[in-house]
Amino acid sequence: NLACSLGLDVIVEVHSIEELKKALETGARIIGVNNRNLKDMSVNERLIYDFLSYTGGRELSGKIIICESGIKNTGYIKDLFLSGISTFLIGEYFMESCGLEKTLSDMESELKNENLL
Repeated sequence: NLACSLGLDVIVEVHSIEELKKALETGARIIGVNNRNLKDMSVNERLIYDFLSYTGGRELSGKIIICESGIKNTGYIKDLFLSGISTFLIGEYFMESCGLEKTLSDMESELKNENLL
């Protein structure tokens, strides 16, 4: 409430269905689903799909859902986009790239070819 009163948006990051329930109860408008387990740093790329399945998309309507972690190719982005997710946090994939400019350019071209940009 304080952030909203100051004109700020808040991203509520969730890692489990229980955390998602709490985020929805607060009325969070922006929810980041982190596919990375912060205890052992493993990534479960299916986690965001589990969340979509759990809610059936109903409770997520009108919210901004950010897919965080585990994004390594445009195919994954395309699949998520078709599932209603259009916001992504991509870090490790870019950090591990040997040529960031080319990686970004290739990703942009692929997404434009799929009419996702």
